[in-house]
Amino acid sequence: MAAENTLEEAGKRRRRKPAEETVNAEEAGDRGGKGQITPGRRNQEDEPEVPGNAVTRPFYRLWYYLQDVQAELKKVIWPTRPEAVRLTRIVLIALIISAIVMGIIGFLMNQFVTLGLNVPVILLVTFIIITGVAIYAFRRDGGGRRGY
Repeated sequence: MAAENTLEEAGKRRRRKPAEETVNAEEAGDRGGKGQITPGRRNQEDEPEVPGNAVTRPFYRLWYYLQDVQAELKKVIWPTRPEAVRLTRIVLIALIISAIVMGIIGFLMNQFVTLGLNVPVILLVTFIIITGVAIYAFRRDGGGRRGY
């Protein structure tokens, strides 16, 4: 019976509608904004065959690659000097603060391990507490299964 139902359903299935024709880059005006049809890769021309033989072809490809890099770098909007200085200061301040915080954490962990090696009960109690908190968090979270 189940096989018969499957065969009947197969005849009733809808066929996929044909995709709309893609528009090449010239017709689309090379616009890729929302609501605009972007050019598909199928309609784009393939890369031209690189001239030369097996020895010179890698050098031609390197030359074409460097030309593409230069063309892309011309499109880049570089920050002004004041923007670059401001952003550099932000990065350096964040770097210094994070280095200080990580240094303090490292120092405290070093002191804790040294104390734990001298008094093993402290290390054992800490291990038990950390294990208990991990088990509690794991069970509270539903065993690690999330229904995203």
